[in-house]
Amino acid sequence: MINGTKLWITSGMYADYYLLFARTGPKEGGHRTITAFLLKRSSCVETSPIEVMGIGGSGTAEVKLNGCEVSDDDVVGEVNGGWKVAINGINMGRLNVGALSLGIAEEALAQSMEYAMRREAFGQKIGEFQVIQHYIAEMYIKTEALRSLVYMAAKMRDAGDPQFPLYA
Repeated sequence: MINGTKLWITSGMYADYYLLFARTGPKEGGHRTITAFLLKRSSCVETSPIEVMGIGGSGTAEVKLNGCEVSDDDVVGEVNGGWKVAINGINMGRLNVGALSLGIAEEALAQSMEYAMRREAFGQKIGEFQVIQHYIAEMYIKTEALRSLVYMAAKMRDAGDPQFPLYA
């Protein structure tokens, strides 16, 4: 039986299932005594929305577990092997945030270029000023560097490269 509360659960309001990590051994065992469970939403799960800035449709929630029953059939991976499941999820999350950031950077660059060609100051488009061109060039360089890193990390993940966590 599992009881507890967790904050900042992305998609917590919408989820039909929750990936839950719980200690299944002595506290002294640290991360080696954590097990991952796949918990189906039921009457033992209570959710409350948390308002967030930016990605408003994320369904971020506080999730309360009130006497949720789990069995061996609900274990993901192995008993006391939850840390491995968690760290794999964290690394994929890091890759996803990188990809999201790349999309934001691409749009910021596109809008900056469009604005520089539309806005006028001192009788000319600000995109004609060398300093603005340098700012945009720097944005382009950083966006392409990010693209390279995200694509490399994704390729490493797909290939099962052990260096993937470092790049993620």
